[in-house]
Amino acid sequence: MQNFNDQCAEKYAAPFKKLLRKILQHIAYAVSEQEYQDAMIAMELNSADAKEWVLRNDVEHWFDEL
Repeated sequence: MQNFNDQCAEKYAAPFKKLLRKILQHIAYAVSEQEYQDAMIAMELNSADAKEWVLRNDVEHWFDEL
Protein backbone atom coordinates (compact mmCIF):
# COMPACT_ATOMS: atom_id res chain seq x y z
CA MET A 1 0.00 0.00 0.00
CA GLN A 2 2.84 2.36 0.81
CA ASN A 3 4.35 1.80 -2.64
CA PHE A 4 1.00 2.61 -4.22
CA ASN A 5 0.74 5.78 -2.15
CA ASP A 6 4.28 6.82 -3.05
CA GLN A 7 4.25 5.92 -6.73
CA CYS A 8 0.72 6.14 -8.03
CA ALA A 9 -1.87 7.65 -5.72
CA GLU A 10 -0.78 11.28 -6.07
CA LYS A 11 -2.51 11.32 -9.47
CA TYR A 12 -5.95 10.93 -7.91
CA ALA A 13 -8.30 13.03 -5.79
CA ALA A 14 -8.77 11.89 -2.20
CA PRO A 15 -12.16 10.11 -2.49
CA PHE A 16 -11.09 8.25 -5.63
CA LYS A 17 -7.73 7.38 -4.09
CA LYS A 18 -9.57 5.84 -1.15
CA LEU A 19 -11.59 3.66 -3.55
CA LEU A 20 -8.45 2.53 -5.37
CA ARG A 21 -6.75 1.65 -2.08
CA LYS A 22 -9.76 -0.45 -1.09
CA ILE A 23 -9.63 -2.31 -4.41
CA LEU A 24 -5.87 -2.77 -4.00
CA GLN A 25 -6.50 -4.37 -0.62
CA HIS A 26 -8.93 -6.79 -2.26
CA ILE A 27 -6.28 -7.64 -4.84
CA ALA A 28 -3.54 -8.11 -2.27
CA TYR A 29 -5.64 -10.22 0.09
CA ALA A 30 -7.58 -12.29 -2.42
CA VAL A 31 -7.89 -15.87 -1.23
CA SER A 32 -8.96 -17.34 -4.54
CA GLU A 33 -8.21 -16.82 -8.19
CA GLN A 34 -11.79 -15.63 -8.72
CA GLU A 35 -11.52 -13.01 -5.97
CA TYR A 36 -8.25 -11.81 -7.48
CA GLN A 37 -9.72 -11.62 -11.00
CA ASP A 38 -12.82 -9.80 -9.76
CA ALA A 39 -10.69 -7.24 -7.92
CA MET A 40 -8.45 -6.73 -10.95
CA ILE A 41 -11.54 -6.13 -13.11
CA ALA A 42 -12.78 -3.58 -10.56
CA MET A 43 -9.40 -1.86 -10.65
CA GLU A 44 -9.39 -1.76 -14.44
CA LEU A 45 -12.93 -0.39 -14.58
CA ASN A 46 -11.95 2.40 -12.21
CA SER A 47 -8.42 3.11 -13.44
CA ALA A 48 -6.52 1.34 -16.19
CA ASP A 49 -3.37 3.17 -15.01
CA ALA A 50 -3.73 1.82 -11.48
CA LYS A 51 -4.26 -1.70 -12.84
CA GLU A 52 -1.08 -1.36 -14.90
CA TRP A 53 0.75 -0.20 -11.79
CA VAL A 54 -0.41 -3.34 -9.96
CA LEU A 55 0.80 -5.56 -12.80
CA ARG A 56 4.19 -3.83 -12.90
CA ASN A 57 4.73 -4.44 -9.19
CA ASP A 58 5.36 -8.16 -8.97
CA VAL A 59 1.79 -9.15 -8.21
CA GLU A 60 2.80 -12.80 -8.61
CA HIS A 61 4.66 -12.52 -5.30
CA TRP A 62 1.58 -11.30 -3.45
CA PHE A 63 0.03 -14.74 -3.26
CA ASP A 64 1.43 -18.23 -3.06
CA GLU A 65 -1.54 -20.53 -3.27
CA LEU A 66 -3.62 -19.18 -6.15
